[in-house]
Amino acid sequence: GRLSDDIAFCEVVAEAASNALERAYLFEAIQKANQSLANLATTDDLTGLRNHRYFRERLEQEFARAKRYLLPLSLVIFDLDDFKRVNDTYGHLQGDVVLQEMAKRVTNSTRRSDVTARYGGEEFAVIMPQTDLEGARIGAERLLRGVRDVPYRGLPPDYRVTASIGLATLHHETMLDCEALIRAADSALYEAKRNGKNQLVVAPRRGGKP
Repeated sequence: GRLSDDIAFCEVVAEAASNALERAYLFEAIQKANQSLANLATTDDLTGLRNHRYFRERLEQEFARAKRYLLPLSLVIFDLDDFKRVNDTYGHLQGDVVLQEMAKRVTNSTRRSDVTARYGGEEFAVIMPQTDLEGARIGAERLLRGVRDVPYRGLPPDYRVTASIGLATLHHETMLDCEALIRAADSALYEAKRNGKNQLVVAPRRGGKP
């Protein structure tokens, strides 16, 4: 009769709903697993920061977006000064402790919208989307102090770990690809090293030598 038809229909609907729910759970689980794998592939094992591969991909994206909408974009590349001395004097394990601690300080010194990455060895990079020179300089100076001002666990209290920092801001007319922005930041970093380390050097607005 009508009642049994209604019950049969409800059962079909209920089963379909439960299957849909199962599919939704399964889909969510797969998405989470994929996300975990993607994070593993783009994360530096030691520091937990993004790795060089992710840095390059993300800089390409941010550069393209900045070019398309004529937005500001800044890039910081910095290098720990005389890091070999830490490894040679206190050992590589202590060197790793310093890198891990320093990565936390970098994360705490940057904004959520910034992308921090281990560029290689003891060299790090921070992409600052939609950030002009003034804002980037404030961020880079905060970074300089954050790395230097508090002693590191395992090192003597008076041992200062410092960084040399190069900062470049996108100049739309002369910087035609993200390589030009990297070159400018790298050149500024080299200048900071040459000038005595433990300092920030800003690349000229039009690229070229600081």
